[in-house]
Amino acid sequence: MEKLAAILGLLLVAGCAGEMDKQSEVEKLRILALSADPPEIQPGEGATFRALWADPEGKGRDVTFAWMACAGPFEPGAMCEPAMPPVVRSASEGGDAFVVPVAPALDPTVMLVVRAGGETVTAMKRVTVSRSGTPNHNPGIEKLVLNGKALEPADDGGVATVKCTADDGCPDAEVQVFLTKESFETYETQGLGGVEMKTDQLYVSWFVVGGEADKTRTGAGEPGEPLKMTWSLPEEGGELTLYVVAHDTRGGVSWKRYAVKAAAAR
Repeated sequence: MEKLAAILGLLLVAGCAGEMDKQSEVEKLRILALSADPPEIQPGEGATFRALWADPEGKGRDVTFAWMACAGPFEPGAMCEPAMPPVVRSASEGGDAFVVPVAPALDPTVMLVVRAGGETVTAMKRVTVSRSGTPNHNPGIEKLVLNGKALEPADDGGVATVKCTADDGCPDAEVQVFLTKESFETYETQGLGGVEMKTDQLYVSWFVVGGEADKTRTGAGEPGEPLKMTWSLPEEGGELTLYVVAHDTRGGVSWKRYAVKAAAAR
């Protein structure tokens, strides 16, 4: 097991090589998010883990996914085992989800190692085992509005078209995201004076394939308030992708992918 942990440690270092890049811009193979459903489990329950990944330069190359399950936090000497045999997928530009049921342990950790060509990237997700009477649920994305018009997720067939001009290129895209009311959960926590009630603090992370996002993340205030970002589209236009990943402060994660076609001027 120690040998396995050492190998995973080397892979983790390999996966961090591009951390200095601007996090919102996706230009190469990356794991954008991991989620657990449910994100907080009772003793004896299990969770299902999913991955959001992107490989914009891969052009459909084979990508290998290897899931590892660790009994507790990932650290030297951690007891980690393959959660399932490695899976090879033919990737396309964009994201996808993979499901791995994992038997629970004390705050189990799941690690995903993704390889394609000579690249290796990694990500980890830890799940809280709790007896709380108000267990966490993943937040939800209700809708996205781009330049004043609602846009359906790409997985549901939604595509927005933005017209570009020879003089000005492609205009900026103004993005607004609304989280579901149910995402703002109230939960019990142990404070100095006893049990306290708190409300989840939420934020979204922005990832774009093509162009630049003016923010890496945006925090949510009250239910119904939009989370805003300005997306500077590339002058040459093209088929672009926006990933919106919603987070809460207790480990809840969910995401949606949106497609934009920027028509280059002729």
